[in-house]
Amino acid sequence: MKGDTLTQTINRADALFAEGEQLFQQNNTSDFYALFEKASQLYLKVENWERYLWCQYRISIWLSVRNRIQEANQIGEKGLKLCYQKLSGPHELKAEFHYRLFYCNFYQHSYVKAEEQAQQTLEIAQELQLTALIVKAYNAIASTYVQRSKHIMGLVFLFKALPYTKFLSHKIENIHLYQTMGHIYFHLKQFYLARVYLERGISMCEKQFGSDYLLIANFVMMLGGIEVEEGDYDEGLKAFTKVIDFKQKYNIEDGELSTAFSVMGEIHIHKGNWQKARQYFERAIRIQKSINENNYNWFVKLYYRYARLHIENERLDEGKLLAKKAKDILPNNADIELAYVYLLEADIALLENELMLVVEYLDEANKCVKEIISIQKVENLSIQFDLYKRQLEVLRRLFTKYHSKDYLISAIQLFPKVYTLIENTRSTVHETLDQLNVNQTAANFYQNATDILYELYLIENNPSYLEEIFVISEKNKVHSLLSTIQNTEALQMTAIPEKELQQLQQLQSAISEYQTLLQQSQAEEIVFDQYAEELVNLQVEYHQLMASIEQNHPEYLHLKHQTHETTLKELQSQVAAQTAAIVYTLTQKNLYILCVLSEEVFLQQIRWTEEDILLIDSFIDEGILGMNRKEYVQKSHQLYQYLIAPVEKYLEKNAIQSLLIFPDNQLLELPFEVLLTQKTSFRTAYGDIPYLLKQYDIRYHYSATLRAYQQSRKTQRKELPPRFLGFAPVYDDAHFSTQETDALPVEATRDVSIRGRNYKALLYSEKEVSDIQASFQKKGWEAQTYLRAKANLPDFKKQVAEMPAKFIHIAAHGVSNQKKNVLGILFSPDKNSLQIAASATTSNIESTSIRQQTAIPSSNGILYAHELYQLKLKSDLVFLSCCESGVGKIAAGEGILSLNRGLLYAGVSNIVFTLFKIYDQTTAIFAHHFYDYLLNKEDNYSKALQYAKLQLIAEGLPPRYWGGFLLLGD
Repeated sequence: MKGDTLTQTINRADALFAEGEQLFQQNNTSDFYALFEKASQLYLKVENWERYLWCQYRISIWLSVRNRIQEANQIGEKGLKLCYQKLSGPHELKAEFHYRLFYCNFYQHSYVKAEEQAQQTLEIAQELQLTALIVKAYNAIASTYVQRSKHIMGLVFLFKALPYTKFLSHKIENIHLYQTMGHIYFHLKQFYLARVYLERGISMCEKQFGSDYLLIANFVMMLGGIEVEEGDYDEGLKAFTKVIDFKQKYNIEDGELSTAFSVMGEIHIHKGNWQKARQYFERAIRIQKSINENNYNWFVKLYYRYARLHIENERLDEGKLLAKKAKDILPNNADIELAYVYLLEADIALLENELMLVVEYLDEANKCVKEIISIQKVENLSIQFDLYKRQLEVLRRLFTKYHSKDYLISAIQLFPKVYTLIENTRSTVHETLDQLNVNQTAANFYQNATDILYELYLIENNPSYLEEIFVISEKNKVHSLLSTIQNTEALQMTAIPEKELQQLQQLQSAISEYQTLLQQSQAEEIVFDQYAEELVNLQVEYHQLMASIEQNHPEYLHLKHQTHETTLKELQSQVAAQTAAIVYTLTQKNLYILCVLSEEVFLQQIRWTEEDILLIDSFIDEGILGMNRKEYVQKSHQLYQYLIAPVEKYLEKNAIQSLLIFPDNQLLELPFEVLLTQKTSFRTAYGDIPYLLKQYDIRYHYSATLRAYQQSRKTQRKELPPRFLGFAPVYDDAHFSTQETDALPVEATRDVSIRGRNYKALLYSEKEVSDIQASFQKKGWEAQTYLRAKANLPDFKKQVAEMPAKFIHIAAHGVSNQKKNVLGILFSPDKNSLQIAASATTSNIESTSIRQQTAIPSSNGILYAHELYQLKLKSDLVFLSCCESGVGKIAAGEGILSLNRGLLYAGVSNIVFTLFKIYDQTTAIFAHHFYDYLLNKEDNYSKALQYAKLQLIAEGLPPRYWGGFLLLGD
């Protein structure tokens, strides 16, 4: 090429490149493609490889944005090859092409390959000191770990990136980093930490780019997602409405806006507003089509949910149309998405009773899943469960239609496969929250399995089906707590070097400490990040040590996974005379009541709907806590008819006096004692009402298997002397003084939110523990009490460790914030490590968190739920004389996530806990009656609790004052 022509070609190419680059920097994805394409051809002619490759790189980005991933991947692979052929040494373009291939592989679910490309990006970026690209690469690696459910490892790489962000003048990489951190903590259900980093991202956006910056909407969307996940749909609506208003204000129609509309549709489904849900879905589809009609991944997910909406509202024709649209948009390699479409078509065929067609669709979906797993693109647990779930539904429908038990038998032949899938999945996750997610998925299967087994039981009257129904119920209760206890026991039973066991204990203690620091920390960003990073590093170190132990001690691994659910026969052998164990199992539409006596077993099924769950809520809120006597007597007897009446004749026939109740899901929040055995006038005095309590003493447990574990641990240790330890912070010292202390001391409730609402001195708590101490000393038994400043958290931990006591009694404020998943007990602050202003008032406590009142970050007097797992308690009874000490979130397949779980793990055999707010004066009287019976009449906790309640009933007090006290244990 002649000199003039060469110069003209280069000049023309440079002009096209500059124009394309300007559009690229403006994110104008519609126009720069043609400019870079023309420029690249000109650069190719003059063999300007660097500029040619930059053009190709920009083109691959354009294709990626347009969802033409395979084309983008081809250009990326070709460009990377040329980079290594034409460009010597480390070069930014090599790093950028590796990063582009990461994106393509990530989008196609090839996460291992994606991670390899991101690692290559990181190596080159570090060698060239390309700070922004280093941060992007770490972020990319973290994203691949997230997709493989290795969230903690993802956080490791994000915290590695954080130090680099301070060298960036442009903060966009920092912002994206916080976005990913928020995303990971969201998936870990650590919503407090998710909020911290999402709000930090918003703050950085506003400082760097102004309050109108587009990315802010993405953070608000994620915060709205947290509200939805926590069940606060109204707050979720506010957040997503804010996103939509922001976008529409500036006429922005993008993927985030379409997603916002789709989530608004989801929210309205939950709120039961079908028409509004439909409107939002339609708007989401219209916007997505206008910006990227080839985004099949997005469309399939939305079409799937939208079609489900139609199906649930019996609009099958519209559902079919959406399923067809979803299938038509899919490329040939979209295995996961195609599997979901087949499941959708199977749902429609199922509702139309086209059962053979359902089988065909399920077979096709199964082929897709096998293809996914065989090429190791992704292991999709949820879709495999969906397949099994629908297969079970088909077989049940076939049974209903043709009345052949062979279909039910075919269904139960699937059970071993699902059991294996569940156990294999559980063995790969280590974090408790990940285990809870698996349990929730597994719970859906167990519910279907229970319904199927009951059908077979009715047909064959075979007791073996009763046994299997019971075992499934056991599998579906407190699994992660049981596995944690079993893991601890396996460690103790294996010949693991003492050094390694000590290291494990130190790591567990350190992890607990940093979890506490993060929950109460209001530290500056750098310190907070240090806490969070150290927690992640400790968790990784713990997992690595556990992996090493598993590899070097196969006997430990065997013991760890050697699960044994208590059998029905075993429970039967443990049931004492005149005692009935009643096991409740809830499925989507049925409630199963298994009445287990020492000689007989009876199973009853009743219909159970969402309305019955609402009945429990309104009964507690209005009837008990609201003291609406008309609501109380009506709903209380109605619940009795559901829960006890079906087995009443067996209880009467066997002269039962004691009930051992194993509740399930929402029934965990119901005190059975307050149910009414007869229809009663609302004018009847509270003392004359026929409570179930008057017929039976009642105790509870979370599962028969956990109960058996507790009993075995109790028999393995020496009998404790009848020593009593009582703790009562009282909260009337100077550093706890409030304006409300003297206003309503009688009505003071023993609870305090994390921001101090209802914060009052508990003047009767001192008398409570002192009276109990005197009763013990009167019998010649050892008793010690710790009041006010002496009832601090460090001393509590020291005393229970150094002086094991059979009885521990804590009269204190309960800390409960279920939305933030913060549960605990408020002790007196440690005077050596904590300084609280003596002039603190109720008003400033309400506006200032307890943590903010402390001068040292290591202690604020709260014993958090997670800290209980680090205690070693041999106590036979812990009496939690605190508000709502037994409340918590209900997790499917796991039960109620309360303080009780940590106490059971720590070794406590029996717990008296509360479901409601309790009152200072009446609680002191209640506790006096309880211990009076225990020390002077009979050593029986459930009968002592019954006696204490009957004393308050005799005084005419309503259930609000005594009904919330329950006994967990024996």
